[in-house]
Amino acid sequence: MNTKNNKRRRDSRKRIEMAFIELLQEKNLKEITVSDIIKIAELNRSTFYANYLDIFDLADKTREQLENSFSGLFADYDYFNEHTGVLKMFTHIKENMLFYTTYFKLCYDDRHLVTIYDPKRAEQERMDVNINYHIEFFRSGLNAVIKLWLAGGCKESPEEMAEVIKSEYRGRYLDKQYKTHRMNLRPSPFELIASGRKTFELRLNDEKRRAVEVEDRIIFTNTEDGRELEVRVIALHRFESFAELYASLPLERCGYLPEELETARPSDMEEYYTPEQQSEHGVLGIEIELL
Repeated sequence: MNTKNNKRRRDSRKRIEMAFIELLQEKNLKEITVSDIIKIAELNRSTFYANYLDIFDLADKTREQLENSFSGLFADYDYFNEHTGVLKMFTHIKENMLFYTTYFKLCYDDRHLVTIYDPKRAEQERMDVNINYHIEFFRSGLNAVIKLWLAGGCKESPEEMAEVIKSEYRGRYLDKQYKTHRMNLRPSPFELIASGRKTFELRLNDEKRRAVEVEDRIIFTNTEDGRELEVRVIALHRFESFAELYASLPLERCGYLPEELETARPSDMEEYYTPEQQSEHGVLGIEIELL
């Protein structure tokens, strides 16, 4: 292997790509010529064609690199520990505006669009019917929002933009009359929910709990002093057993204190529900947001 020649080739490709990206900030793709690129990169024409077939081959390869970098951003994303990936996405966009402006300039057809989508949450929120249409609608709208934000210089904060997307999701429920449910809670879990540390309420998935839907409200009553607090249901996580639930949900958000996590066991729930009840009904993790 000729290491010296490989390094020279990598350096040449890097200089070509950087020149190309620089030109894209001022011109449309179809206006850029090989002569423009080699002049900025200070390379000859034969070096360009040794690496790329033409301008469009360079555009395709550059775009693929950008898409791979974007995909890597969400490679280890945990949908159960964060309500949504949009804040993470908008933060990354604002920190890498040149990266994304370049990417969208290279999207000269509709096959290459930024897409983040959580099929698990779609199923939990009962959006899995005709899901391909929902994904396409979401993808097109998301990309239009990102392009508009970039065109304005990303003046709004990532938090503001994340709220725009989340509000659109909430909007799908505006025509639906939500129900209000009442549940009793012991003082300790009551206080954990009130403080925002507990965001999952674990219950048997019996007939009463099967009536709960996303966007419904739950009023929890403290069994000791009668105080009440109201929450909104943002997702429903159904499992066959608490063993499955404990393996899937973040226990620190289910009512366990940090010092209790090492000893937390699914059998802890037998204090409330017998194994027979769990087997008959299954179990439910109700993901909630304090109002």
